[in-house]
Amino acid sequence: MSTAPDGAAAYVLNFNNLDDTRECVRSLLAARPRGPEVRLVDNGSTNDSSERVAREFGVGLLRTGSNLGYAGGMDWALGRARERGCEMCLLVSTDVVFPPGSVEALLGCAGGGGFAVMAPVHVSADGREVRSAGKRLSVLRGETWHDTLVRGDAPYEVEALDGAVLLVDVGRVLAAGAFDERYFMYWEDMDLSARLRSRGERVLLCPRSRVVHGVSGTAGQDSPLQVYYNTRNRLLFLRAHAGAVAAAAAVIYNAVSAMPVHLAHLLRTGQRAASRALLLGFLDGLLRSAEAPPGGRPLSSRRA
Repeated sequence: MSTAPDGAAAYVLNFNNLDDTRECVRSLLAARPRGPEVRLVDNGSTNDSSERVAREFGVGLLRTGSNLGYAGGMDWALGRARERGCEMCLLVSTDVVFPPGSVEALLGCAGGGGFAVMAPVHVSADGREVRSAGKRLSVLRGETWHDTLVRGDAPYEVEALDGAVLLVDVGRVLAAGAFDERYFMYWEDMDLSARLRSRGERVLLCPRSRVVHGVSGTAGQDSPLQVYYNTRNRLLFLRAHAGAVAAAAAVIYNAVSAMPVHLAHLLRTGQRAASRALLLGFLDGLLRSAEAPPGGRPLSSRRA
């Protein structure tokens, strides 16, 4: 079993996204001369995007067999990494571009080990603007935001990481239960970060590594999918992690303030499907069990 970060394999999760996946894989392969082995994970795509990219770049192609969502797809990839004996792996969303040197810098930050997950800084396409240097949470408002202040050059602990690019210690993350697949997409990175930190694990940012991450590549802003899962999972997260009093306060705030404002915007702009998704997401977030599935083994870590 390899203990060196240079032995990390990269798993790129794709669902029907040809253009972004092509650019992601192209940049990942070029980011450093001895880049990690790249394996493209098709997450139940209904087109031939994964086959075309795998053939064009000569990378391995794996199939989940159905759309497991972002959380389930990444858990599935973690299971494959464990089977191959990888101690570390890179989990990648297709809407990420890796500038030259970014992967090498990330692996360099990981040289000392002793962490569960590590992520690079997210920047604008021209590299001048920091878009995410970790994520923060307002419990009362039930809102997250991206920190844009980078603190020095050495890796440091943050409250949470954006899940678009994660360098993962496979054993530590699997021991914590990996991604909670109830989230499907959105808030799964906040949940994983919170559970890891509650176990005393280190959640680190690597300031020297910079990547470009697209906005809402999974589902468009204010699409019914984005609205439903973001609304539902916000409440699911708060009920699981904020404590009874804080979670109740956040639910009340969302019910009387944030949600009506968002609903009014959607109705005013004629987005009736997204309006229904908002209401359904709120109800499901309140009624769905906030308890994580029993056992530490993620549902998709089984052999496919």
